[in-house]
Amino acid sequence: MVSLTVRTGNVKAKIDKANEGMHEVFKKNVKMLRVKRDLTQEEAAARIEITRERWSEVETGRNRPSFEKIIVTALALNVTPMELLDPTLADRLEKEGFRDTYHVK
Repeated sequence: MVSLTVRTGNVKAKIDKANEGMHEVFKKNVKMLRVKRDLTQEEAAARIEITRERWSEVETGRNRPSFEKIIVTALALNVTPMELLDPTLADRLEKEGFRDTYHVK
């Protein structure tokens, strides 16, 4: 059995920084993909049987999803979980002419 105990503050700080970076990528990609697919928060949330408020918490970063929730969110947006964590996705969407704007129906 392998022990993954973090013994130094330096390593823990690097892990925390990477985790924060991935979380920022995830929440930005979730919102951009939802808007690109012309879904309201209510519509996206209904696809995975959660409330609009819960969906909003994911997009704003108040909720840090587990791997299971990342997979379920990907299903709602019809993408792979890896696409939600792709740090280049937002830039590629913007190059295609997509702008990160609030969607109102």
